[in-house]
Amino acid sequence: MLKGPLPDERFDLIFIMLTLHHIGDVEELFRKFRRLLTSHGKLAIIDLEKENGSFHDGPFQSHKGFDRADM
Repeated sequence: MLKGPLPDERFDLIFIMLTLHHIGDVEELFRKFRRLLTSHGKLAIIDLEKENGSFHDGPFQSHKGFDRADM
């Protein structure tokens, strides 16, 4: 999504589950989601709430979850 061109289709629902915390440029991804949604489309996000990094075993280089208020 971040590297290639967006499809011409528009969607009523975009659903993303336990992937967002792996994305470095979340704001750019949200901008692309907005372009893909219809005028009444919905974005459903299921991801980690802020945590201490223990969700992933070993080193992890991206986000350690998200604060609901920030979202």
